[in-house]
Amino acid sequence: MKKFNKKLLNGALEKYSKGEISLGRAAELAKMPLADFMKIAAKRKIPINYSEKNLKQDFESVEEVFKKLGPVKAIKFFQSLGINKGDSVKEIESITEKLGKDEVLHGIRKARHS
Repeated sequence: MKKFNKKLLNGALEKYSKGEISLGRAAELAKMPLADFMKIAAKRKIPINYSEKNLKQDFESVEEVFKKLGPVKAIKFFQSLGINKGDSVKEIESITEKLGKDEVLHGIRKARHS
């Protein structure tokens, strides 16, 4: 794991542990991949708050991509990220944790125009 700004990390961990921000937002504030943030939180005994509501929001996000792009372009978009049918959750996480918000938005725009 590479080194990160301790001040940003500690601030994000504090806000996350108090429930002030989401896990994803905390990782963004710490300027680090989500998986790295989760590992550090676990080492510091900060529980990961991933609720049924979070899961529902994630499914809704995927559904929104399909609605905006249509099924063919949505699948092409996910494939452009390296996500394929049959990939495990762990494989998908390892792919998506490396992506920034701007990369995802660029991919959606590109898929829309393909």
